[in-house]
Amino acid sequence: MNLCAGLTAPSQTWELMLSQEGLPWRVLDLREGLAGDHCSVLIVVRPLDPAEGEAVVAYLRSGG
Repeated sequence: MNLCAGLTAPSQTWELMLSQEGLPWRVLDLREGLAGDHCSVLIVVRPLDPAEGEAVVAYLRSGG
């Protein structure tokens, strides 16, 4: 498992907080889908469009 926080969009607040705590993070492109090894936590920082929502549901169903 990759210990990394995945952000659904850039967020100065989340990026600063995660960096201050020393936690790795990255902004994910939900249009590319989410593989199980992308991140250990997904932080949704904005409303998702239907296709992005489907990618998140598929990620969760696969054990993410």
